[in-house]
Amino acid sequence: MTSFVSRLPVVALLAFSTLSLMAQGPTPAKLEGEWKAVKGSRGGRELDAEHLSKVTVTIAGGTITIKEPGISEKATLANITAGKPGTVDLVIDIKGKSATLEGIFELDGDDLALCLSKLPEKGTRPKGFEATAESVSLLRLKRVK
Repeated sequence: MTSFVSRLPVVALLAFSTLSLMAQGPTPAKLEGEWKAVKGSRGGRELDAEHLSKVTVTIAGGTITIKEPGISEKATLANITAGKPGTVDLVIDIKGKSATLEGIFELDGDDLALCLSKLPEKGTRPKGFEATAESVSLLRLKRVK
């Protein structure tokens, strides 16, 4: 089975406009729901459209679940802060140890952009919505209605 870290290009989630987000607080209601991946990239390469069409992201109760054929991964959302862009951390389990992946997001109506570092080290948060480095993944998502 592929690990969450290696599947982040597909996950890319997330771009979580104008939100009143609370650091360390519950997942903002505007982020909650089911999302479909519409575009994604990693290392300067676009991700396969056929595979992306099968990827769903669910945000509920402070967690994010990414499902794709044969895989379902879950992470806790933490340190969500408002801004342009907003910031978010994903707390995941890697081989029995907790690790934090740093990311940024933007929410514009039913469109969410999420850009994440796949490196579980502080100071690796992406600076913008581009995934030119191999360790950065970008997902553009559309809310399922």
